[in-house]
Amino acid sequence: MSSQPAPGDPGAPEHAGAPGSSGQTVLVAFGTPDEFLAELRDRGPNVDGVLRLTFRWHPDAAGAPATDLWVVANYLRRIDPATLAVVRLDHYAGGVWQGIDDHASALTRQRAEQVRTRVSEEAKRLGIEVRPGTHSAGPPMPSPKETAP
Repeated sequence: MSSQPAPGDPGAPEHAGAPGSSGQTVLVAFGTPDEFLAELRDRGPNVDGVLRLTFRWHPDAAGAPATDLWVVANYLRRIDPATLAVVRLDHYAGGVWQGIDDHASALTRQRAEQVRTRVSEEAKRLGIEVRPGTHSAGPPMPSPKETAP
């Protein structure tokens, strides 16, 4: 029985490498910190020992004076000699109004900082170096407005 998730399951790799290339890069994507941290504990970085962690801001798709705040974390994991995985967390924290000091925006920033701190502290506890920025592979996660029913 394989320990890898079935295609379509949370944590299943999405192939991002070019077909026919000598190697491929796959994306293993998570939307919740709990799932990402479980993967980090079970199968952490084995290429450079670094977890990248940052905030990502996306303009509101409807043009409102707000931005969507995401917490993004990722690391590299060699699955086999020909396959490199970028294991990524894209966690939507919420919307932040531009130029307005409102309670909801403050809560969004606070939630994002709590997730970033939690991921950083767990990585450090595991002996993994935390650096800013991201590794890139595959398309970005859609905004919540693109995935809402």
